[in-house]
Amino acid sequence: LYSNDNDGISYDQNAGHFAFAVPGNYLVHWHVNVNLDNPDMLIFGIRLSDGSLITVPAYIDRGQMSGSALIAIRTPGTTMSLLNASGKPVNYDTDMGVRANIVITQVS
Repeated sequence: LYSNDNDGISYDQNAGHFAFAVPGNYLVHWHVNVNLDNPDMLIFGIRLSDGSLITVPAYIDRGQMSGSALIAIRTPGTTMSLLNASGKPVNYDTDMGVRANIVITQVS
């Protein structure tokens, strides 16, 4: 399911990234339901198309990892993707109806 109520952000389902048409500061909040023996070993990050990687300390509770980051978009067309920066395999919890969620809000 994909919902976009902001004309300044688009999502490419094939590439798995978000594109920002409007420069500004954005708050990115995400959660992923994982099925792991040791989720403490995971580190997720946000990669921007300029090559910068923002690693996000994830809060883990009962197999749900969540995190937030404030990102500055300076150039229209900049893309962002959420990625597993730890290199450890991740399995989604298939018992959950929603396996992942991301909310991006322009704050200024």
